[in-house]
Amino acid sequence: LLESKPDDISPLSGVELIIQKVSRWVLTGGTYPSDYNTAVCGNYTPDPTSAHIALRDWPEALVPVYISGKGVDIQTGSTLPGTPTTNPNRRIYELRVGLGKTRASWDQIGLLYAVRPNHPRWTFRTNGYHYIFKNGTYEWRTTPDKNHTMIEYNTGLNAELRQTIDELMIKPPSFPNQEIEKLRVAPNNRVLMKESGVPFFSVADTAWKIAWKLNRDEVEKYLQTRKEQKFNTIGIVAFPMDIDDNRAITNVYGHKPLEYKNGKFNPLKPVTTSGGNYKNSKEYDYWDHLEYIIDTAESKDMYIILLPAWGGRVAGAYGSGKPNAEIIFDKTKAYKYALWISKKFKDKKNIIWMIGGDRSAVYGKNDYRSVFRAMAKGITDSYGKSPVLISYHPQKWAPNSSKWFHDDKWLSFNSVQDQPSDQIKAIEYDYNLTPAKPTWLFEGRYEKYGRGKEKYTDWQIRFQSYQTVFAGGFGVTYGNMDIWHFSKKTPKLIAENNTSPTGIPSWEKSLNDPGARQMRHLLKLMTLWSNEQYLERIPDQSLIDGDKGKIEGRGGYISSVIQATRGNKGDYAMIYSASGRNIRVNMNRLAAQKMSAYWFNPRNGKWWVKDKESIEMKSFMKNIPSGKKAPIKEFDPPGGPSNGNDWVLVLDLVDARIAAKTILKSKSNN
Repeated sequence: LLESKPDDISPLSGVELIIQKVSRWVLTGGTYPSDYNTAVCGNYTPDPTSAHIALRDWPEALVPVYISGKGVDIQTGSTLPGTPTTNPNRRIYELRVGLGKTRASWDQIGLLYAVRPNHPRWTFRTNGYHYIFKNGTYEWRTTPDKNHTMIEYNTGLNAELRQTIDELMIKPPSFPNQEIEKLRVAPNNRVLMKESGVPFFSVADTAWKIAWKLNRDEVEKYLQTRKEQKFNTIGIVAFPMDIDDNRAITNVYGHKPLEYKNGKFNPLKPVTTSGGNYKNSKEYDYWDHLEYIIDTAESKDMYIILLPAWGGRVAGAYGSGKPNAEIIFDKTKAYKYALWISKKFKDKKNIIWMIGGDRSAVYGKNDYRSVFRAMAKGITDSYGKSPVLISYHPQKWAPNSSKWFHDDKWLSFNSVQDQPSDQIKAIEYDYNLTPAKPTWLFEGRYEKYGRGKEKYTDWQIRFQSYQTVFAGGFGVTYGNMDIWHFSKKTPKLIAENNTSPTGIPSWEKSLNDPGARQMRHLLKLMTLWSNEQYLERIPDQSLIDGDKGKIEGRGGYISSVIQATRGNKGDYAMIYSASGRNIRVNMNRLAAQKMSAYWFNPRNGKWWVKDKESIEMKSFMKNIPSGKKAPIKEFDPPGGPSNGNDWVLVLDLVDARIAAKTILKSKSNN
């Protein structure tokens, strides 16, 4: 660059470009102030001539040079084993010094100064200049005094500096200026993917009443917590849901979503104001607040599943579908309202539309399909030729979306709501339909549902998640009895229906319940694979020899199921044992090479090998015969069979192959 002349790319020389574009050069080389040993002179010796010329000819009078060469006493890297295998810093240490070991932080200190030069930790030597000999050795010369500065640091802050570097090396990257990508159905019609072609595994949460129950600060707290827990999708309802919410005709700021007369909302008369300043109550209307929720989620790279209205507003009473005072939509109103709300938010890249809302489309003679279809048409018409994702949220103990709308073009993917006893069957039914469409468990049983021994814990949350995903689901939705309604305590209606005890903690205290915290481990497992492998994943119960287990108890709150999924090429498999029962695998269903086996703990996301847990993915068995003539292989999960002792058996062609694929995938994603 220093030697380049003006050309057809730029009329400026290389030196002129440096003067115009560069504010300072932070140079990380060796151990300062001097070193004359060519064998240990660090970054200069690979190309000593270029190093010599670069510093000699640098326009230092206009662009200062900062030399960083200290760091041998700042040993970092001890925190990296606890990070995902996709962390490039972890991989560098693994290759260079060995994972879990530390090394001197010369490079990190130079980089840290480059981006955070004003911290009081730094001290400087400014008299003199740095000189690089033609053989790559170097020294600090006291005369003449050039525009060079040697970076040092206050040794009393060594611990602070070490902690800062370690924290930064394990912190996931954030891209505040990077727009979220719209989602679409993948070409295989089995999963969702981003516009760039990267598969998307949805880990969703149920936050039905957030739009009218939480203020801005509470929205930020809720979404940030869920973001840190690796949720990437949030399901919400646009305005108050049903008769129980008719008292809640405004949001927390006192704003109505729609004109409200004679005990009913009018969906054709949204209440809007000019402006959107949240500090001005005359400007910040109900829909501005809903938009704030959508935008805040987008800023955290999270998607919103938006129900334009709850199902009772179309299909009446829960369970029977009888017309009642909840209904505010007919075909005309459904179309016009859906057209209005979807036009308002159609430019948001993080929205997935979900009509329905815990209702069947047909109850005997009461057929509401035309109204729901009108709502779907309003949405698709507002998008014109642009693609849009829409699904239907059905009622439990009733047919799912595929029963009513599978052949409708507007239905992008199917959604299931069922208790555990029916979930796997529902997913398998959808998966085998023609034409193929993605499907998933959009609503199962919630954490803390039920009473006594039948109360749903993190185990039930795990097994309904892993079972439905391995059966063919493209993602899964979590729910918590304390959170979806965002009340300070359980509403009386819920307690009377025996769905949760009274006097439970407020929603804030339940954000960190075990089931919620453990959802990240499923995401970790599903994103181990390359993009190609992920897209080729199929359910395959024929992998399992013998007893595949069963769902027991009222609604299915106990599982001994063994559920299997694999790559279409047989290059990998994942088999979930809900209660830690032995897994007998038909290895002849897999590719004709030897496999490695791993135990994954869905409770903490760690790997079990040699009677202890590891953050690193390590196989407990290698060279397992597979292919056409391979015998059945039985695997005994850690611990004895018992409720809550669930494990995932992972089989892969080559030991440590997954980690390498993950690094390549990370590069592709970035």
